[in-house]
Amino acid sequence: DKVIRRELELGPGDLLSREKMLRSQHRLYRLGVFRSVRVSHEPMGEADPELQRLVVRVDEARPLAYSVGVGYDSDRGPQGSFTTTHDNLGGRVRTLGIQAFVSDTLRRAQIVGGEPRLFGRTLPTLVDYSREYREDPGYTMDRRSTAIRVDRRINEAWAGYVRYNYQRQDLSNISDPDAPEDEKLEDLQLGDIGVTLLRDRRDDPLMTTSGTYFTISARIFNEFLLSESEFVKSRIAASGTWSFTNGTSFATSIRLGLLNTYGSTTSVPISERFFAGGQSTIRGFELDEVGPQEDGRPTGGEASLILNQEFRFPVWGRFGGVLF
Repeated sequence: DKVIRRELELGPGDLLSREKMLRSQHRLYRLGVFRSVRVSHEPMGEADPELQRLVVRVDEARPLAYSVGVGYDSDRGPQGSFTTTHDNLGGRVRTLGIQAFVSDTLRRAQIVGGEPRLFGRTLPTLVDYSREYREDPGYTMDRRSTAIRVDRRINEAWAGYVRYNYQRQDLSNISDPDAPEDEKLEDLQLGDIGVTLLRDRRDDPLMTTSGTYFTISARIFNEFLLSESEFVKSRIAASGTWSFTNGTSFATSIRLGLLNTYGSTTSVPISERFFAGGQSTIRGFELDEVGPQEDGRPTGGEASLILNQEFRFPVWGRFGGVLF
């Protein structure tokens, strides 16, 4: 009841407003824990017909969900994933999720908890802990990371968040004895605080058919934040999708990344450098093979500019094709 009441824009003694009833219904739907929401009113009695009772009827969605996936990737070989989430712990819209991913070269586990109202204010907050074991060309990395993120919606289109992240990375199986000094391949702890602004006008985040998306972010790594390296990592990304009446669509994106060291730091750790090549950046190339290399081993860069365009078209039923 407490969760429902705080989302209502009408209280005892207020004038009845159809607009406020619709906005209250919309706010309740956006919580993501109700399958249906109906907001109506009815007379309280014959003594005063002007007095109305606000009636809210909700049908709760199933809070527990899970997914299992198996597949094959040309870079990482056979892979599997498992995810389970609870979206309404204690009836307070608190979330808890557990994710796991396993492949030949990457193993990752993550626990994520969400609180919709930090200190009683509309500040959605996420806390997560992750452990990652990754085999890269020339070295193996074992990384543990803890982060806290506070979100803030500015208006209907713009939102932002502030995030602090602390990570510890331990490296082993380094093939080049000179790499630790030349490429910043060493055991390291990093701490940073970052700010991100985003504008999302897509019709669907996963299966976008129209709309635009823009984000700009900056992360500061500093000794005061428990970081052994000091640098600034900035990113700007923009994308757009346009659909046509024959079922085809065109999508384009641009991504820019910059790294700048300061203080006594002269080289950015390899784990925070930019890499390109592979299905999530430039398809048609092997993983991370686009950019600086040393003896055939990707070393990453301190700047990145990636442009993608693709033309999507229907083939048969739910199957489609892409030219990129």
